Amino acid sequence: FNFWEALFREEDLTRYVATWMDVADVLKLYCISKRFHWVFNKKYTSTIMASARIHAPIAMYIFPYQAYRRLCIRDPMRLPMPRRPTEMRMVPSLKWLQMIVYRTFVVHDILLALSMEGIRFPKIITRVLMKIWFLLDIPYTGVRIGIIHNPRYWTSSDLWYATMFFVKLDLRFTDPVGGSGSFYLRCLMMGQRGLTVLWLALRGKVLTSRLELLQMMVKFDYEPRDGNPERLPIMGIEPSKVGGLSCEAWTAGNMRLLRPDELVLKEATRRRMGMHRYFSTMLLWGFVDWNTLETVPVPDLATLTL
Repeated sequence: FNFWEALFREEDLTRYVATWMDVADVLKLYCISKRFHWVFNKKYTSTIMASARIHAPIAMYIFPYQAYRRLCIRDPMRLPMPRRPTEMRMVPSLKWLQMIVYRTFVVHDILLALSMEGIRFPKIITRVLMKIWFLLDIPYTGVRIGIIHNPRYWTSSDLWYATMFFVKLDLRFTDPVGGSGSFYLRCLMMGQRGLTVLWLALRGKVLTSRLELLQMMVKFDYEPRDGNPERLPIMGIEPSKVGGLSCEAWTAGNMRLLRPDELVLKEATRRRMGMHRYFSTMLLWGFVDWNTLETVPVPDLATLTL
């Protein structure tokens, strides 16, 4: 008796089980089992979206597959587009599912790492961090501005909590013991192409030496005074990568690319939110129990709940 072969004969049950499995295990079965491959393909899009609703219910809406064409594939069942019947429709792939599950994990672990330092956030911050990551995916300032101008996507509440995140991130990075003593690290982290670098930095995996910090600064916004006519590496960084992260299309020489922290404050000012009046509230949130006016102790991993 082969359990898997018996399971795969029940198509609906197979797809239901697949939605609850880890994405890595689904990918393995999809590659090695012809029967599973066929069953999965019959309802490919609905199975992918059902799995996304279980493993990444927020990220699936923050990072819509329509915005990531490189992570889409042609429909395995070769169904046409509704309005263009001569063209095959594009559907989300397993790579897109892997991406949103990975980003959900990274965002939660960033908040966990900050919570272990005593820096807490309300639950809504998970969605806001993902929206910040979505901005980081976009290589052009104009498109970023267009997105953050949309009050249905970036609500005033989102802007408020995003500002809280930046304030508390500065609090972490300017810590005289555990930080660098400078807010420049926040600018450096928000100038990357995602939040993975911030996650690794908070976990102590990168920026463990001054050399690493200098190399990241060179990649971000360094401009050689003489223009580097001989095209020599700077701090071990190839000339083509020097200063590129702060420019549009992440290419040195292009127009400056506005960071999410800059965009959030500019948009809050445009909407006349008076954000400066709430900085002290943002700073104290999670540190003081407003019922007893006592300091909230730093949690340990055993009792911490996100």
